[in-house]
Formats: sequence, structure tokens, C-alpha cells
Amino acid sequence: MLAWLAGGVFPARELSVLTLLGDGSVTSRGLAHFTGQELRLQGGASHGDAALRLAERTIDHLVRHGPVTTIQDVTIDGETLWLEPTQRGGQVWVWRKEAVV
Repeated sequence: MLAWLAGGVFPARELSVLTLLGDGSVTSRGLAHFTGQELRLQGGASHGDAALRLAERTIDHLVRHGPVTTIQDVTIDGETLWLEPTQRGGQVWVWRKEAVV
């Protein structure tokens, strides 16, 4: 926590619950307390710990920049991602740009 307060990465695993699903997707619970939205990182090339790390870095981006209101692309840890808010705004879906055809 102190590292985050000093400008480090948001402690996503400590302040929210990240669940790794069977298809490699990662979902959050509790993130909405900080951003107003929960995260769903779609499965892709990263699986297991790599997917969780990418989700953590994406959550850090969301906490620093606030809720996603329009589709946008960002580069996190060398991966280009699309951030897409759901219709009702309660969730942000994260897609790996290379995976979208």
C-alpha cells in the first residue's frame, strides 16, 4: 500500500479480487470502489500469472485515468489493448488488439 501511495503500481490483488477463468480471461470484483467499473480482460496469448499481471497493470492504468467512457486503445507492458465500456457502464472489457479481427 505504501509503495502505491508513493507513486507505485496500484495493489490490485490486495484491494480487489482477480479471478482467472478457464479460457484465460480475468475478471475483477471490488475494483468499482476505485474506478466505478469492474474489469474483464479477455483471454488471449497470456495465460495464468502472465494474464493476472497484465490485468494488474491494466487496473493500475484505470485507477490512474478514471472510468472508461468511450472505446480507446492503450499500450500496457508492450501489448496494445482496446478498452471498451459496457452499455450500462458497470464494466470495462479489455481486448487484446491483435486478437480483434
